[in-house]
Amino acid sequence: MNLNSKKKIKILTDFKSKLEMFNLNKKYLDQIKKNFSKNINVEFINLNKIKKKYDAEIYWGTRINNEIINKIKNLKWIHFGSVGIDKINIDLVKKRKIIITNSKGINTDVMVNLIIFYLIDTSKKLIFSNKQNNRSKYEHLFSNCKDLSKQKVCILGHGDISKKIENYLKFLNVGYKYFSSRKSSLNKIINKKEFVRSINNFDTIINLMRSNKTNLNFINMKLLNKMKKNINLILVGRLSTVDLEDLYKFLSKNKKSNCYIDAIPNDENFSIFKKINSLKNVFISPHIGGYFKEYWNLQVNLFKKNLQLYLGKKKLINLKR
Repeated sequence: MNLNSKKKIKILTDFKSKLEMFNLNKKYLDQIKKNFSKNINVEFINLNKIKKKYDAEIYWGTRINNEIINKIKNLKWIHFGSVGIDKINIDLVKKRKIIITNSKGINTDVMVNLIIFYLIDTSKKLIFSNKQNNRSKYEHLFSNCKDLSKQKVCILGHGDISKKIENYLKFLNVGYKYFSSRKSSLNKIINKKEFVRSINNFDTIINLMRSNKTNLNFINMKLLNKMKKNINLILVGRLSTVDLEDLYKFLSKNKKSNCYIDAIPNDENFSIFKKINSLKNVFISPHIGGYFKEYWNLQVNLFKKNLQLYLGKKKLINLKR
């Protein structure tokens, strides 16, 4: 894979952290340097101390935003180490003719594993037993447990993850439908009108919706009030698709409803997120659904393949535009 090009490529990355899942350690950095040592230079960006200006052709990471993009001149390609690219202004990158790729497919299986884990827990509610092996204290949860084979589940979104969930749902004998805004002739996919009309029939809602203008605050009080008062909500899609204030009010009032969230707060939603986390009928995992032991092997291999294609001026993997 060694390339003979004399052109030097500057790569800016935010993969520098004490957390293993966000750290491009020496082992992986050496792999890249071995293959492209004569072609590239990697610089780590300190997100706590952003410089006024950077000069880099490639950005590789998960935490780039519009502010950072505006401070990097000569930027030609952004590779996201995750699937979501909603942190950036697409119009801005189009105007500057910046290539966008993501890491679609790397973490599909582990995301499905987390969702199925939450789904199975809806039938026993062990997570909400507060780790106390006390039968009497568990009784108040028992009335809200429903066998999976008796449940009706609706999945919001019909992408790669939701399609893979289908295999598990069939195996577990779970009745399910998909909601999608895209037109489809498949009986298992319902449109918004059908979803709203039948929402009270579902025992569990799994949110996998992408972040965009159409999906902003899709799950709001108007929709929540149409759901069962003992609904199970599995929220692993983008938080921008949920009105968090409405979610808090709903869960505070309907204590037999349970909510599983895989996310971490940001500056804008920190206060309401903290209030939601204080509720006994809510369980929050710290946005770990997409991370697993093999993540870095797969991530580095994908980036190396794309870097080779980029240097060869060929079409990149997971090209978003």
